[in-house]
Amino acid sequence: MSEILKETKEEPSSTFEMDGWKLYSYENPPQGYDSYLKDIKNADAEGKSAVEVLPEGGDEKRLKSGDNLIRLIAEKKMNHHYKIYKDWAFGGMNREILTCDDKEICVELNNFGALMAYADYLERNEKFGIFEKLEKDICWLEVHIAGDHCLQCPHS
Repeated sequence: MSEILKETKEEPSSTFEMDGWKLYSYENPPQGYDSYLKDIKNADAEGKSAVEVLPEGGDEKRLKSGDNLIRLIAEKKMNHHYKIYKDWAFGGMNREILTCDDKEICVELNNFGALMAYADYLERNEKFGIFEKLEKDICWLEVHIAGDHCLQCPHS
């Protein structure tokens, strides 16, 4: 895979607020996205899947390294600091990542509003030990609140 540019972070073209969330909008795809698309086409031509050309490392490592293909699209500061990122490097799917105080909480496909609701739910239920439940089982939120089934967990 070609090297994804990490040296320049692009500024949003506009920002606006909604229900305490600061939302960020960008005019163009992130730097390195065209190169990533070429890598996907090359992989397809070689009989590989798009998953095989995903950037190295998990979400948290990619977030910390400043991977340009992960872009901040919303944030809200309450007792905790919640951020939602769009991951442009996931096989062309709209994949969003929710973090709380820079720790990954949840990932959704095409459901940005659900991540906003999860953050508000976490904040309202902090006094009931919700963060402790997440420490024990990171998939607890999706499985028990949203009714989704985590493909990675045997109990869901």
